[in-house]
Amino acid sequence: MPTGDGQVVLAELLAGNKRYRAGQTEADRGVQRRCDLVSGQSPIAIIIGCSDSRVPPDVIFDQPLGALFVVRTAGHVLSDIGLGSVEYAADHLEIPLLIVLGHERCGAVTAAIAGESADGGFGTVLDEIAMSIDAKEEGDTERRVSATVRRHAVRTAAGLRTRSDVIRARVDRGTLDIATAIYDLDSGIVTVLPRSS
Repeated sequence: MPTGDGQVVLAELLAGNKRYRAGQTEADRGVQRRCDLVSGQSPIAIIIGCSDSRVPPDVIFDQPLGALFVVRTAGHVLSDIGLGSVEYAADHLEIPLLIVLGHERCGAVTAAIAGESADGGFGTVLDEIAMSIDAKEEGDTERRVSATVRRHAVRTAAGLRTRSDVIRARVDRGTLDIATAIYDLDSGIVTVLPRSS
């Protein structure tokens, strides 16, 4: 679990998720909020998530306009350009928390487990996800997808420090916490994974 400022932000996001699940959303995305943000932004968290239309971070965490700096790709596969966006947010905007957010029933993960192939960019997505697949894992497809989503999210989070001097320096200084979480499409619950996952 994050510590310090990151823990405070995570608690706010999880409280927002609870409001979202209860249908008691409070997030301000109105005209005045938009106008207030014209001069600058101060997001409280970076979210690396999947592009899946059912998993909009601002909505599932019930956050107002301007609260989250979101980088979304199929299967939350992070390219160098995506990583650069994360570095910008961490370093220039001094955001204290980064969450890698996977989700159940991910189509990209399902395609990778099925052994699908594709040309171009989506082929790269599948290849990246394939590195998180346990070929010896047993069980039905849904169970294997769920397990792979978790491994892939954890692997993505762990790789941030090795791939980025900026991220590593922030984490080492204690100014950035990294968490991994999974969103359940059925319940709407965001579950934060323990660091050992």
